[in-house]
Amino acid sequence: MQIWGHRGAYSERPENTLHAFARAVELGANGVELDIQLSKDGEIVVIHDERIDRISNGTGMVKDYTLQELKKFNFNKRQIAEPKFMEIPTLSEVLELLKPHKNISINIELKTGIEDYPQIEEKTLTLVKKHEMLERILFSSFNHFTMQTLKRLEPNAETALLCGGAIVCTAKECLALGAKALNIDAGTMKRNGIVKDAIAQGVEVNVWNISSTEDLLYAKNAGVNAVIVNNIVNAKNILENQIHHGILCWYPFEKKSSVLDLSNGFLTDLLKEKCGKILNENSTEKPDYTVIFEPKDFSCLQKSTGKLLLIFESSTGNEHIKEALSKAGFKKQKWYYPFGNHRTTLEIFSDNFMPNYFFGNKPFYGLSQNEISQLKDRRHGCYMVEALTSGETCDTDYAKITLYRKSDKRFATVVNYNTVRKIALHPSAKPRLKDVCENHNILNKLGIVTIPVNLDADGNSASMPRYSEPVLWDYWLEKIKAGKLDENEMLSQFDYIRDSIFKVYEKTKKCFWELVPANAFYNEANKQITFFDQEFSTENLEPNIAVVRAIQAIKYQPLLDEWNCASGMYEKLQERYNVKENFGDLLKIAHGRTDYVFG
Repeated sequence: MQIWGHRGAYSERPENTLHAFARAVELGANGVELDIQLSKDGEIVVIHDERIDRISNGTGMVKDYTLQELKKFNFNKRQIAEPKFMEIPTLSEVLELLKPHKNISINIELKTGIEDYPQIEEKTLTLVKKHEMLERILFSSFNHFTMQTLKRLEPNAETALLCGGAIVCTAKECLALGAKALNIDAGTMKRNGIVKDAIAQGVEVNVWNISSTEDLLYAKNAGVNAVIVNNIVNAKNILENQIHHGILCWYPFEKKSSVLDLSNGFLTDLLKEKCGKILNENSTEKPDYTVIFEPKDFSCLQKSTGKLLLIFESSTGNEHIKEALSKAGFKKQKWYYPFGNHRTTLEIFSDNFMPNYFFGNKPFYGLSQNEISQLKDRRHGCYMVEALTSGETCDTDYAKITLYRKSDKRFATVVNYNTVRKIALHPSAKPRLKDVCENHNILNKLGIVTIPVNLDADGNSASMPRYSEPVLWDYWLEKIKAGKLDENEMLSQFDYIRDSIFKVYEKTKKCFWELVPANAFYNEANKQITFFDQEFSTENLEPNIAVVRAIQAIKYQPLLDEWNCASGMYEKLQERYNVKENFGDLLKIAHGRTDYVFG
C-alpha cells in the first residue's frame, strides 16, 4: 500500500506549498495530493480553500486576486517552518519541482465543487502535457461532471471520483464514467462492501482523512491502493515496520553498558531481522531506544545483573513472558497494567499507583473502580514488567511514554517513591530536558512558581520531586463531582495563568505557551499554582496564543466540557481576556505550533 502526503508534508510544512511537497519527497512518500483553483487572471494555483484567510495573511476569495496579487501574501501563516514567508505556488511550479522524482505519484484535485472555474479542465490538461507528466497524474474531484469533462477531453487521463461523508459513490459509477479509482474518506472505507466491491471490479481505492493506526491497518488489510495522510513518517513507521507500540527501554546493568552489549548478539540480530531500517549494518552507534517485536527468549541475559524495564504489546497475555524472564534469571518481577490513550500518552501503573493525577496519589475521576479492575484483569494488550535478577523489590510505581510526540522527541516519565525522572528516549530529545530546566529558572526568577528540576550529569534525564497535589483540571473535576466548583475561584486561577504568560513575555519577549492548566499543580490550602514541564517557549509569538491555549483546556476533558455547557465559562474567559473576536485564528496558530514541536 502506498503512502501519499496530504497537501504535501502537512504535519511538518505549510500545506500545498513547494516546501511541503519537497518535504514529502524527503520523507519517502510514494505520492502527493494537491488542490487547484484558478486566479482572477486564469492561472492555476495550488490551494485547498476557496478563500485565502485560513492559511495566509490575506483575506478574500482566490478567484478575486490575480496571480501577482496572490504571490504577495504569506502562505506560512502558522509560522511552523522556515522560511517565514512562503508564496502560493502555481501548478506549473509544483510539477517542475516533482518532475525529476519519477517515482512520486501526483493526485490533483480540481476544486470545482463550490466555484465553477471556466476551462479549468482544459488548462490543467494543457499544463500537465506541457510538462510531459500525464502518465503520473491521477485527477480527482467531488464534482463528477468535471471528471467526465476531463475524460472527454483526454481519454488517456486517469481519474478518480471523490466521495465522503454524505456523498457516497460506488465502483459502478466509476466504471460508468471511466474513472480508474474511487477516492473515499476513512469513514466511508469502513462501510460494508464498498472497498471489497471496488477491488473486485478492478477499481482502485485511495483513502483520505486517515488519522489513526486502526484506520491505517484497516486500509492495508482491505487492499487499499494508497492512503492520503498528514503525517508521513508516522504512517511509514506503522506500515513498513508492521509493529506494535512496543518499546524496549533499558537501565544500564553497569556503567556504559546496555541490554544490547550484554545479549551476545541475540537482541541485535533480532532487531536487524525485525526492523533492519532502525539498526544500520555499518553503524557503530547504538540507539537509546528502539521499537521491536516482542522477544521470545531472554536466556541471553542470564549472566547479567541489574534491572530490565520492558514495555510490550501482546495479544496472547503475559504468562509466557513471565516464564521466559524467570528462566533467564529475572526472579523478581513487578508487573504493571496498561492505560493507553490517557491524555494522549501510554501510561502503565502498578497496584500502589492507580490511574491518577499525573504524579499524585488520588484516583483518576474518569474511571470507576470496576473499570480499573477490568483493565487489570484483561488477558491481552500492553504490559510493562520491571524485572530484577537480584536485590530488593522493584521500586518503580508508574511510567508513561508520550505517544503524541514523534519518536525522536519522546520521553519516558518514571516515578520512584518520592522522585520523578523524565528520561530522553532518543539523543535528539536531550536538549529538551535542558530547555525545561532553563525555562523553570527563568520563571522562578520572575516569581512564577515552578516545580524544581535538576538535569542529571549525563543530560539524559531530569529529576524532580513527586507532588501529591492534583493537576489543576483534575482539581476542577473533583469539585464538579462534589458539586462545589467555585466559578470565581476558577476565574482567579485563570487570571494567575494569564498574568504569568504576560509577565514572562514582557521580560523575555518569549511566549511560554505551556503555562496551561494541564501543566499546573494546585495546592488548595495555600491557593498556590505550581507549573511543571515548561519545555517550550517561542520568541516574538503573540502571548494571547498561550492564553487561548489555556482556555481551550476546558474542552479537552469531557466532564469539564459538560460542566462548561451549563456555566458558559469557555465564553466568559474569552470575553474576560478580550480574545473572543480572534479566538479561532489564535487557536489555529496554537494547534499548528503544537503539531510542529511535538510532531
